[in-house]
Amino acid sequence: MGTGARTLLVLVSTWGPESLIRQGPGLPARLAAQLPHDEYQLVLVVHPNERSLLGTYELTERLAPALDVGMILPDPHEGPPS
Repeated sequence: MGTGARTLLVLVSTWGPESLIRQGPGLPARLAAQLPHDEYQLVLVVHPNERSLLGTYELTERLAPALDVGMILPDPHEGPPS
């Protein structure tokens, strides 16, 4: 994930109307803006069903502010780095 010496902070969103993506879509951007980038690496793991429902384009548009400042949104089938 390219974390290096930084602390890895992982947000996980389930799917459905109670998911983080639907209930708190601004949280990733707020965290990404407030956390020191040299100390933290923010990652958002989204349930594959939620990803399929929203589609890659809409999901990345919603998360653009956080992605623009370095948050990682891994592919649903991406494994850990080797």
